[in-house]
Amino acid sequence: MKRIIIIALVLIALVALIAWRFNTPAGNPGSHHTQENYIFDKSFDAQKVLIPDGDNPYLAKGAVNARALELFHRLDELYSPSSGGLSAHYEYAGRYFNENFNETDARVLSEAYKKYFSCQIRLFHDRHFDPKITGFEDMLKLLYDVQSFRRESMGAQTADALFGAEVKEMEYILRREMIITDESLFGAEKEKRLASLKSDMWEGQDIALGEDDNAYNLYQLKMQLYSKDLSMLAEKERALKIKEIRREFFTKEQLEKLNETDSLIARERETLRLYRQAEKKIKSAPDLPPEVRAQKIHALQDEHFGDQADAFRRAESIEHGLKKE
Repeated sequence: MKRIIIIALVLIALVALIAWRFNTPAGNPGSHHTQENYIFDKSFDAQKVLIPDGDNPYLAKGAVNARALELFHRLDELYSPSSGGLSAHYEYAGRYFNENFNETDARVLSEAYKKYFSCQIRLFHDRHFDPKITGFEDMLKLLYDVQSFRRESMGAQTADALFGAEVKEMEYILRREMIITDESLFGAEKEKRLASLKSDMWEGQDIALGEDDNAYNLYQLKMQLYSKDLSMLAEKERALKIKEIRREFFTKEQLEKLNETDSLIARERETLRLYRQAEKKIKSAPDLPPEVRAQKIHALQDEHFGDQADAFRRAESIEHGLKKE
């Protein structure tokens, strides 16, 4: 069952994608089917599949709901191919359902579990579902293919009831990240597509998946949305645009601190530029003994970096070591 676990981890651990987006390719833009066809759109209410309509928390309208997946996962852990195989496992599951639910509910749960577990086994053996991921679109395609396979194996009603809520959330986050990281789009178009995506998938529902009310995170998101716009501006125009964006999210006091940080970074960058310039002259000086050259570079570092000179030398040493590896 190792591959099933890997697939689940790939699809579920999307929180890390928010950080990963800054250096991850958007994927292969040639696969249009998953881009243009939703697995779940606004017609699927992810909250309703969690609500039981009777005394049994795992059933709704005579069929399994999303909470049944928790129950099924607990039964999965008891499966052992060396202990009688599938027939013994299904027999055990059947006894469990009969002992804990009335006859009708037990029959519904038992039938749904057999379809579910058989699907899990087939996912494990099908090499098509090996999670070879290189970008967000590959993850979306894997998600699309897995849910399509579940629908074919279990029936759409059971597959969507069990997995629909989590798959829809994953799909939304992936599609959102694909828009945010699309380097071909300008900021206004990205914002338009994000609004359209939210409406297409969640219209009328209060949802904030992937969104953040932290001012700094909102600022970073806006900067990424408008990265193409900013890259096309001259240095002074870019600086003015960044200040304009910052005013949308920060107080006057916060803006002052950001400006101080900008000034500090600019000074450090200029110090490093001047140091590299002087270091290059020393290194290229002809007939300079190695010991004298090292002494001059050491003194130059003290001159430019002061009490941070030792830290700078350690960083240089680490960088040189990595280059040798």
